[in-house]
Amino acid sequence: MTSIKLDSRLMTAASMVRKGSSVIDIGTDHGYLPCWLVQNKIAKKAIAGDVRPMPLQSAVNTIKLCGLEDKISAVLSDGLENIPENDGDTIILAGMGGILISDILSKKQWIKKDNIEIIAQPMTHCEKAREYFIENGFEIKEEKGCFSQGHYYCVIRAVYSGKVQIYEKGYIYYGKLKDNEDEFSKEYLKGQLNRLKKRYNALKENSLELKECEYLSEVIKDFERNTNLGVTAKM
Repeated sequence: MTSIKLDSRLMTAASMVRKGSSVIDIGTDHGYLPCWLVQNKIAKKAIAGDVRPMPLQSAVNTIKLCGLEDKISAVLSDGLENIPENDGDTIILAGMGGILISDILSKKQWIKKDNIEIIAQPMTHCEKAREYFIENGFEIKEEKGCFSQGHYYCVIRAVYSGKVQIYEKGYIYYGKLKDNEDEFSKEYLKGQLNRLKKRYNALKENSLELKECEYLSEVIKDFERNTNLGVTAKM
């Protein structure tokens, strides 16, 4: 039986999974995450889903090497399209952009149950995942920063509450990471702030999108007011 090892990005996502969960891993690629979760007795069963046949076959091969065919099923699926509604209580979307994550989640209403946890690890545009959760009645329970292959990332765990809360303008960019004291979270937030300021400066310099300039200016002020980064990025 092959023993699976995860990189720090997937390990951070794995650390948020409740013991005894039934996991649905969307965009599973090689299937490492569901196999690790079952091997370590965190998940009792799992579905490994991917939209592409070749990565899904890689997941099938990993599942076989681990001897977990009786606990993990591989499903060819565009997001959640071919995933049965009652087959999992923890949905993981790791290794894809925040825009795609929000698009996948927006297509299925059955995820809006308080017994289902969603763990999202956006590679880009984390704010789009937060925005989806906020606007659709999910409560963000926790966030963690991580570092993998030269880049900082964030991981979000959210649960449906049915309540649409009002947050400050910068929240979709800093989220609960602002409360974390670890280096990974702080470095991720610094990168986010610099990205916002580069966008703002580019628009201002070329006198483009004045409304967006004004919006970004307010977001940046809120970001700096609510985070304790120890530095102030230039504008």
